[in-house]
Order: sequence, then C-alpha cells, then structure tokens
Amino acid sequence: MEIPAITATPIQPVPTVGAATAPASDATATTSGTATTDASASPYETNRALVEQLKATLNDKSGKFSADEQLAALSSIQDLWVNGQLKGATHDESLSVGQALTDSAMGQKVKALQDSYVAKYQAYRFQGGSTAIRGQVEAFDSFSADDQKVLFNGGINASLIGGKPYANEADWRNVKASAYKLSKYVEDTQASEPAPGSSKDVQMQKALKLLQSGQQDTAWAKQISDLFGGREEIKDRVDLSPEAQKLVGNTSFKGGVAAGYVQGSIAKTVA
Repeated sequence: MEIPAITATPIQPVPTVGAATAPASDATATTSGTATTDASASPYETNRALVEQLKATLNDKSGKFSADEQLAALSSIQDLWVNGQLKGATHDESLSVGQALTDSAMGQKVKALQDSYVAKYQAYRFQGGSTAIRGQVEAFDSFSADDQKVLFNGGINASLIGGKPYANEADWRNVKASAYKLSKYVEDTQASEPAPGSSKDVQMQKALKLLQSGQQDTAWAKQISDLFGGREEIKDRVDLSPEAQKLVGNTSFKGGVAAGYVQGSIAKTVA
C-alpha cells in the first residue's frame, strides 16, 4: 500500500505587484488617480491612515524602526491584504502597497529566506514520507534565530483568509512533530504487515484515516496525540547522501539571497 504523502508547510508568497493581484477596487478611479466613493467608505478608505503608517515603517531606511517593528508592519499589511481590507484602493494605491511588501528591505529578506528554505527542503522532500516532514523542521533549524523569526512570521505563518495557519512557532513545531510521528508509525506498521482485525491493524486504519485527511493544524495534531497517547519531539536526524548534503548546504542558487543582504545580519531586538 502506498503511504499518502503529507505535503510541506505552504509558504505564502508576498503578493506580486501588478493589477492582477491588486486588491479588488470598490471605487472608480479618476484620471487624477483619486477615487470617487459611495456615501459609505470603502475598506481602504477606512484603513488609509493605518496603511500609510505601516508602509512608512516598512519602507524606512533610516534605522528609526527595529527589524521586529518592520516585520510586524509587513505582517499587518499581509493581514489587511488577504482579508479584503484594502478593497477600494485605486490602482496606484494598490501598487504602492505591493511595492512596500516586495521592494522594502524586509520584504526582500522574507523572499530570500523563503527561497533558501524551499531549496534546502528539496533534498528531504524527494525522499518522501516521514523524512520529508522531518526535513521541513531541519531546514528551518539551519537558519539563525533572527532569520527563523523572519521566515516564520513573514512566510510559513503568513496570513491566510480567516487568520494565520499557526498560533506561533511552537504550535507549528507541535504539528510537524505530530505529522512526523504519524507518518513514521504508518511506515513502520505497514512494513510489519499486521494481521487483519488485530489491535495493531485497527490502530493502523485510524492512523491512515488521519494521514489521508489532508489536515495539518492544531486540532489534527491533538487527534494524533490522542491516538498515540502523547507525542514525541523530532530528535533524530536524516542521513542524507553526499549529493543531498551539498544541496542542503548550498544557498548560492538563483533568487536565494537578495543582493546586499547577509543572512543573520539583522541585529536581534528585544521588545
């Protein structure tokens, strides 16, 4: 029986600058670039002052704002974007928001870390199963603490419609540990070929149902914990081939690290 694959944590892309991805406008743009609105203000009009403040924080190059503050500004703009709170913006206003997300130093850093994370994970992904799941965590752990914060908040846990995928990094790690344990159990149990109807076979069927559910969230992790009576941390590491090790350690690929940026160079700040 083929073991269903558990996919990688999706990296949410920073919205591409352009009309195709600009927030849908509820207003009619005039030739001057301003917008005419109905009596009721559009979401963008309501959030205009906040958006301008967030853009100013994100675009600042003077050092007035800390890395944490700029990361928080980027995350807040992402929240507004995906939840429809920028509807009613003109084309130029939409471009301005998109450029802040993609062209700012923090936006470029998020993109560089996303690319590097995905490239490192590929060496594990092609092996599939529990190895692929463990690889997500090991690829993440290969970055400095400061870079992990940016990668998680700006990429792995970027906003989706309805909220962020995970409560925090610890929640993400818990889900990954649960996914790993579930996949490893299925692999090991299938290899032992339990007798049909046996207690091990019954638990195996429950595990397969969870594996095939397509979920990867806190509630799903709780079901796995209940099935096994607790969870274990991912402690062991993957023995990769020399070729795969070269791939994991290589960050000199195209689109990896933005020019002028050195991973881990942003000083850690304390809130």
